[in-house]
Amino acid sequence: MRTLSVRFRGRPALQEQRGHLQRGCLFVPVPEPAPETLQDVRLLVEAPSGETAVWPARVLQVYAGAGMALGFDDPEPVRARFEAWLAAPGGADETPAEVAWSGESPPAPRSTAPAVEAATRAEEPPDDGASNAEPAAAPDAAMAGPLADQIRAMSAQQRMHLAAHGDRAARLLLARDPNKTIQSFLLQNPHITIEEVRYLAGSRQASPDALQIIAGHREWSQNPGVVAALVRNPKTPLGSAVRLLDRLGEPELRRLAKSNDVPRGVQLAARKKVNPA
Repeated sequence: MRTLSVRFRGRPALQEQRGHLQRGCLFVPVPEPAPETLQDVRLLVEAPSGETAVWPARVLQVYAGAGMALGFDDPEPVRARFEAWLAAPGGADETPAEVAWSGESPPAPRSTAPAVEAATRAEEPPDDGASNAEPAAAPDAAMAGPLADQIRAMSAQQRMHLAAHGDRAARLLLARDPNKTIQSFLLQNPHITIEEVRYLAGSRQASPDALQIIAGHREWSQNPGVVAALVRNPKTPLGSAVRLLDRLGEPELRRLAKSNDVPRGVQLAARKKVNPA
């Protein structure tokens, strides 16, 4: 497993991590070469005082030109250590965090239980009729079975990996995961169907980040059912919802203009399109 070193020269860079740690991750610059998404690393963090700490971590996502998110099986010790470092005096240097690799051994694969391996390996046939199907019903939170039991026992990083690579059964279970970050990984799964996307687009439990991904997807944002679900969902960022109104026909716009069950901003924008001044 490769070691990733992160050095904080001052309190400002440490302070920036507080909000990220509340969500269970760190957000740091991308080293060269960039890591793979879901790669396990040994994270070596150096505080402004020179004190160091080491934690196992996983690369959750890499954003080119912006940074990368690192997650932990148990983020609480990481949060506690960062708070202790922030409580120490001094460290006014505003230099951003410095990130570099040290160590060259390849990442070790993480073992999975048989049912999870089967869910990850499974290939699905093309869903030719998905665009005309009704949204998939979400599984009950208490859904039973070996796969459900194993998912409940997984760490957040393991669930993210399964969301990005698992089959339909795993995806339907993970769509209701209380960790909303999982939804972004579901949307990266190459086998996700349009009906699953439509379900997430209309779900009040969906995160704004996931809805933004759907709204910005070239194919999904052309599907009338997905667009209608997005514009009616109060969790969809308003700017995205209003832009999507251009992809709806006049009958749907009139329904939105009259509906009191849609976000007020969407209703007003629909009225302007139906009755331009």
